[in-house]
Amino acid sequence: MTSAVKKTYFWGHLSLINIAIGYGIYVGLFFISFSSRKDLIPSINSLASSHDNSPMKKHLLIPSTMAFLALSTAFGLATNPCYASTKNHTLIEQSLVIKASPKTVFEGIQQSRSEDPTRRHVVSRNQDGAVIDEKLNNLPVIGSAHLVYREIEVPFKRIDYELVSSDKLKAFEGSWELTPLDNGRETKVSLKSYTEVKIWVPFAKEMSGAQTAKDITRRLGNLKHWCDEQDIKEARVHNDESGRFAHSRAHSQLAQSSGKKSLETDCVQIEKDSIGEREEQH
Repeated sequence: MTSAVKKTYFWGHLSLINIAIGYGIYVGLFFISFSSRKDLIPSINSLASSHDNSPMKKHLLIPSTMAFLALSTAFGLATNPCYASTKNHTLIEQSLVIKASPKTVFEGIQQSRSEDPTRRHVVSRNQDGAVIDEKLNNLPVIGSAHLVYREIEVPFKRIDYELVSSDKLKAFEGSWELTPLDNGRETKVSLKSYTEVKIWVPFAKEMSGAQTAKDITRRLGNLKHWCDEQDIKEARVHNDESGRFAHSRAHSQLAQSSGKKSLETDCVQIEKDSIGEREEQH
């Protein structure tokens, strides 16, 4: 689990505690408001009169409680990253090392756009990137979402993506970053992502963060699997080409050897015929 995910969970749990306290008090007040006022008012008055007989302080209990509720809720909202400005949000990031060149990894990301046509397909393509139409399923709270986003390419180095439109998502953005290792024989792939839903639901940020982390793990795993398959295919092609070359070379050598023997045989035969003709003349 990355530090960004841990930070999200920490603030989410802190905000959950504060909001739960606030709403607990709110529910209590809501229940009290529908209780018998004949029993409630004398109790409040007797409690207030034992402390101070001033009428201005008899009913400080409810305003004080409401103020505490407001402060608890406000603090919970402030500490919950779900309500932070989208300009200051923190992207969730994961990375792994793939035993393939940046070019192969880059092509794998491009290939992923069309690997599942029922879920994702390319709307348009140009020299700078592509526009992708995708449907996300099994999302917490909202279920599914349809979105269109744009990918901007820097060949063999990075791919940035940003939301164009969506029915349920307010933000969907991030980047693929490729760092060559071991003189280009390996590549460190870092995937950063941020997702935010349009509708307000309690703890949406925490649930969205967990789903985003899960989706990042899935995407990186699929990319590694594709690169591994490509490596196996290239190895097979190389072995086949090496085998065909060796077979062709051996066949050529055999043909040259056979031709040389045939030529030597013909020369011997010609020489024998020449000797025979000279003997007949004598």
